Amino acid sequence: MFYSLSSFEDPTRQFLEEYRLEDFSIEMKPVLTQKELTDPDLAVLAAQGKYTLSDIKEEDPNLFFSLAQDRISEFSSHYSGFELELRQYRIISYSLNGTEHKAMVLKDAERINLSMIEEGTSPSSDSEICVSRVYARKNNLEIGDSLSIGGRSYVLSGFVLFPDYNFPMIDNSFNVNTGIQTTALMSDNAFEALGGDEGFHLSGASLSGTPVDDSFYKYDIDYVSTLTDKETTLWSGAIFSEMTQGWVMGIGLSLFIGAIGAAVVALMLYHLLHGQRSQIGLMKAIGYSKGRIAKPYLLSISLFTFLLLLAGYFVGYLLSEPMKGLYVDFYLVPYVPIVHKFGIFATSVFVPLLFFSNISAFIISRILSERPLSLLHPPVPKVQGSVMQSVSKLLKRMKASTKFKYLYAMRNTLSFIVFFVGILFFTILIQFSFMTKGIVQRMTVGYLDKVDYEYIAFVDPIRPLPLPAEGEEKFLKYPYADMDGLTVSMEGISPYSTLYRLYDDKDRVITSELVNGVVISRRLSMKEGIDTGDSISVRIEDDLYSFRVNGVADEFLGDSIYLDITSLSMILSSGADSDLFSGVYAKSEPSASSYESVTSKASIIEQSSAMSEFVNVVTSAMVGGSALISTFLLFVLSSLTVEGSYYQISLLKVLGYSKREVNRMILNSYLAFSVVSYFLSIPLALLVIKGLMRIFASGYRILIPFEFQLLQIIWGLLFVIGIFYVGSAISRRRISKVPLQEVLKAYGE
Repeated sequence: MFYSLSSFEDPTRQFLEEYRLEDFSIEMKPVLTQKELTDPDLAVLAAQGKYTLSDIKEEDPNLFFSLAQDRISEFSSHYSGFELELRQYRIISYSLNGTEHKAMVLKDAERINLSMIEEGTSPSSDSEICVSRVYARKNNLEIGDSLSIGGRSYVLSGFVLFPDYNFPMIDNSFNVNTGIQTTALMSDNAFEALGGDEGFHLSGASLSGTPVDDSFYKYDIDYVSTLTDKETTLWSGAIFSEMTQGWVMGIGLSLFIGAIGAAVVALMLYHLLHGQRSQIGLMKAIGYSKGRIAKPYLLSISLFTFLLLLAGYFVGYLLSEPMKGLYVDFYLVPYVPIVHKFGIFATSVFVPLLFFSNISAFIISRILSERPLSLLHPPVPKVQGSVMQSVSKLLKRMKASTKFKYLYAMRNTLSFIVFFVGILFFTILIQFSFMTKGIVQRMTVGYLDKVDYEYIAFVDPIRPLPLPAEGEEKFLKYPYADMDGLTVSMEGISPYSTLYRLYDDKDRVITSELVNGVVISRRLSMKEGIDTGDSISVRIEDDLYSFRVNGVADEFLGDSIYLDITSLSMILSSGADSDLFSGVYAKSEPSASSYESVTSKASIIEQSSAMSEFVNVVTSAMVGGSALISTFLLFVLSSLTVEGSYYQISLLKVLGYSKREVNRMILNSYLAFSVVSYFLSIPLALLVIKGLMRIFASGYRILIPFEFQLLQIIWGLLFVIGIFYVGSAISRRRISKVPLQEVLKAYGE
């Protein structure tokens, strides 16, 4: 964990610093504001229906850049000590090897968010292109190969990285697949000649290191939609959280596993010495000092521990490269090989060696502190504690074998605590894994399985609106509305739509609720605490509108507010037009000549498949890891139970108990406690998972739709029971080999 994270974090932080990652990002409204419409030149274009930034740049590039500079100057007049630069990009869809791919082509920056060429050269002609290294590797592309985008062929001149787009989510669908989507760099001329949607935002850098005050509304900078710092912006900020959470997880796992390991070692050592009480007592009786007695034990344990820690270090070193590969394949960051570091070696080997040696010395000193006569005889059971007495009262009416079974399991507090913590850890991991199943589908394409359209087509804003064909349904999107500082998307559809119906969490159709109100997405509902019957206020341009929430659609893709398309059209046109639309939903593929872009639902679903595979790998690792840890704990505890219970086992046999009855009383006692521990752990596991959901919702405004079902509890219980029987199988065979003579040998009779 430490090797993979350090080799991932160190070069990443250096890359972000050297290539000047923006300190904050300003999302601008893509349309002219009322203040800007007072400019005569801009007013003329707006009167022609060309009021978006992309429209203005298409019509008059000089006027567009003048407008962008005016916006930068307005911000700078209120905020001193900051530098702004216009960030321009286009998102292009194209086909490669029979699969639909996407590229975010960013125009080369001059001062902020500088591009880094990992290998090769920057494009020196209009026919060259750079893509990410991981994208090239996953598609078997080498420098010098050709890549066809937008009907033109480009030569791959190098591999590029951008500090502000290290998390490769190039749209709002949460599809993160570095094999079918990439960031790219072209020459400025090639960028301007490229078709596709063009986007703009302002990149900001602090000249003094002082963070920007994001309360920009007090200055009435009306073109600003949102202002976010570098650690909150998802495209670049996710990596900071990944590095922080990675270290926290690494340290947390180390402490947790170290604590479990220390307890298990203490138990093993205790049972080891307990089995040699008479030999130790004899050596003390004939005059051997405590040091001479303890020395062989400490040396052998320390040597054995050192060898295993050394082996564990090298296994971890070998596994760190593929673990780092998960990060490098997921994030667009520089790659550097992993090298040995003495600090990590010392932390991994010498620190736990010292800790375990001290634990061993403590256990040995406690055993050696007893008098020789006490060591030469079996230990006398201690008086029952309050817990044992309480359990004994609960079992008062039970038969003797049942009382023995449960009281026996609780006689060793340390064993019982380790056992409970192991089950708790297992429960958290197993429930997290179950709840994660299908999460990517719910976040990305889960809702697409419910709707009936097969194609979605977007109109070209600089061309006259086409006439929809029969069977096609219009929709209208305005993704820049503001609700209490949160940017939300207004989605206009017909209340009688058949191709895009709205469903609640019980799969009931609620599209008709748009007649007298709005329907919001479940993501928006859970993030903002809004439910059916509430009223919301939304600012669209300079006007504030109030809506009644009539339903919540079971959709997690965005912060969306659905309303009647006619109402939204009237709002956006200030009452002048009731028939605006952004595109159409269709069963059959619309004509590409009539629309700017046409995308099939199947291709969207296909794009999320790699993301699902990544999460499934992580989920499988968690399930397998938790099962392995639990199996190990159960096996060790059951083995130590047998090791320390020869006297009790042989005594039960002398008393006439059968092999099955002995197994049931000695080992099966832990089965009941494992089941009880499992059920007690479920509420804690759910609290941990809900806490994780709150962190993502508040930190990144992303809702992770974990899904909890009662069936998951049953599956988890079956795991616990199954692992218990697997872990105790060997111990059951050892119980059958315990001779009757052990009870006689224990007393020397």
